[in-house]
Amino acid sequence: MRGDVAGLIDGATKIPAVSSGQLAPHLLRHQKNFFIRLETISARAAIEAGLDLEEILVIEEMYITKCESLENTDRIKNLQYHMIVDYADRVAKFRNLSGNNSRLFSEVSRYIRNHISEPIKTSEIADALGKSRGGLTTDFKKQTGMNLSDFIKLKKIQEAEELLYETEKSLVAISMYLGFSSQSHFCRVFKEVKGLTPSEYREKKFF
Repeated sequence: MRGDVAGLIDGATKIPAVSSGQLAPHLLRHQKNFFIRLETISARAAIEAGLDLEEILVIEEMYITKCESLENTDRIKNLQYHMIVDYADRVAKFRNLSGNNSRLFSEVSRYIRNHISEPIKTSEIADALGKSRGGLTTDFKKQTGMNLSDFIKLKKIQEAEELLYETEKSLVAISMYLGFSSQSHFCRVFKEVKGLTPSEYREKKFF
C-alpha cells in the first residue's frame, strides 16, 4: 500500500466474485472471511507504511466488528470498498505530512492521541514537548506543510469518523467526547474537513 487512493479504488471495484464454496459453505460467511483477510492485509500494510500501531489496531477491530454485524453481502462489499479507500487515504496523508522529518510529527501525533478528549491548544503541545509555541508551529509547518491547528482538527475528525462507524453514539456525545465546545461547532469543523456533515457521512458510509 503506497497511499495510491485511485489505484486501490480501481482495484477494489474489480475484485472478482468467488463462489461461496471456495472459502465457506455460506456466501455471507465467505464474504465476511474475505473481508477479514483483506482488512488484515490492509492494516499490516498501513503499519509498515509508518502509521501508528495502536491507532491501526483500533481501526482494524472497528472494521471487523462492523463487518460481523452485517447480514447483507452488498453492505459488506460497500464496507470493504470504503475500508480500502480509508486506509489508502490515511497512508497518503501520513506520507504527505510526515515527510522526511517524522520525529516532531510523531511526537505531536502522540500528544493529540493521548489528549483527544480535551480541547487541545498549540501552546499546551509546545509545553509538553519543551518548545516555544512559535517555534513549534513554525517547525511543524516547515516539516509538514500544514498548520498545527489544522492538524489538530484533522486528528479529531479522524477519531470522529471511527466513532461514527463503530458506534451509535449521538452527535452530541461525540462532540463532547472530542472536546468541542458544542455540537454545532463539531458539525462545522467536520464539514470543513470532510466536505459533508457527520450525519451525511454516517449515512453514506453505512448504507
